[in-house]
Amino acid sequence: MIVEMLTGGVIALTSATLGFALARLSPERRSESKQGKPICGCDHERAFHNLKTGECREQVQVVTKTDEWGDPIKWVFEQCKCQHYTGPEPITQYYAPEIES
Repeated sequence: MIVEMLTGGVIALTSATLGFALARLSPERRSESKQGKPICGCDHERAFHNLKTGECREQVQVVTKTDEWGDPIKWVFEQCKCQHYTGPEPITQYYAPEIES
């Protein structure tokens, strides 16, 4: 009876440890670290967009030739066609001096 209880405890502990490890390594968990980055719909950061006109200044790869299986074998770099930054806007920062009492 004691051996069965110890075996059950070892199985439960192993399952919990394995579940915890898999949850920590899951792709959903790793993608949380990218939250808050100012990424536009064109997949470029806010820094690549002109703040006055909104146009993207980054270049993108455009496939010009593929092989018989559809894999790209030739491409060129072109200007990104994004005309306006659509990602999250940063919070405006204000300076407020400390109030002395």
